[in-house]
Amino acid sequence: MVIYACYGNITAVRGWSLDCDSEIMPPDMSECLTIIYAWAIGAKSFEFPEHVGLPLGGEDGPTFLMIEMHYDNPAFSPDFHDNSGLRIYYTPTLREYSADIWMVGQNVDLMHLIPPNESAFKTYGFCFGECTKAGMDEDVYVFAAMLHGHLAARQINLQQYRGDELIDELKDDNYDFNLQETRILATENTFKPGDSYVVTCTYNTVGRDEVTRGGDGTVQEMCLVFVYYYPKKTKIDYCTSTPSLASYWEFFNIPYVEGIEDYSVYTYSHVVNSDPETLRIGLQNVTDRAKRYNYCFGSTDLNLNEDHFELNFPEWFDPEKTMVAPDVCSVDDDDDNDPIGRGNTLMAGCYGVITTIALCLLFV
Repeated sequence: MVIYACYGNITAVRGWSLDCDSEIMPPDMSECLTIIYAWAIGAKSFEFPEHVGLPLGGEDGPTFLMIEMHYDNPAFSPDFHDNSGLRIYYTPTLREYSADIWMVGQNVDLMHLIPPNESAFKTYGFCFGECTKAGMDEDVYVFAAMLHGHLAARQINLQQYRGDELIDELKDDNYDFNLQETRILATENTFKPGDSYVVTCTYNTVGRDEVTRGGDGTVQEMCLVFVYYYPKKTKIDYCTSTPSLASYWEFFNIPYVEGIEDYSVYTYSHVVNSDPETLRIGLQNVTDRAKRYNYCFGSTDLNLNEDHFELNFPEWFDPEKTMVAPDVCSVDDDDDNDPIGRGNTLMAGCYGVITTIALCLLFV
């Protein structure tokens, strides 16, 4: 379940509910681009720290929310009924800082490819310093994060680089799709303009006979981290990357053909029809060496960093470098009643209550 903030007078869509990818979505829904909260299976409620809150209403906050529900119903059974939703608790007492959220990691698209029958295949999603330099004017402070992959994910690691120096790390070496949680960091981390994030995901596809691709479906994959920070003063909402098509063409010897309607589909078809050894070696080369498309998006600017859209695989990144001992589990055993982390109410506001909620559905 993903909650998007909507701005402006768009109450005409009150109560609208349909497929989120539908071409008949009301045009006003295009104003709902900013993620303010994400919930996934296994999570409990989330409570913001006492000095931080999400603005609701007022001059700086949204006046409308859109809820995107992800359903897993592969058999299209008609007799399932759902009453999921979000209960928001707000305070009339203004918090000291307004929070915001970034989505960082591997862009969710067709070219996030993982070979079959691999026990520990890694992919890397970059939030490049070129993006954070373009979208930030001052330091921010990271206080929580949610690591997110799907059924094949076994480990997820978020690393922060300043130049070529690894300065911070958050990892889960025992990732469980059925036990996801937004976690308050023990110590808030300073993130400066020009710093980079790397999200490393390790997948187990043993028993799968076909390539696993990126996508919204449960049997497809993601490699993302939702990063909570304050103050809310950056232009960035999404900071992700994906291997360039030209790199796939190079490593798989795919010929360039003029006039192809969709080069992603063209490239994907060539890759997945490779023989097993070519597929394994080629995807390993893409992971370890491919240039990346740099997706640096904000809610008001389509691409904050279009002058640096295709970037080389970063020389400063060392996949073997770590700050945390191997096989660290993020489970907190101090509280038997809340073994994952903190929070039993969602206190997500400073200024006032949301006026109304729209719902769209995403079937996977």
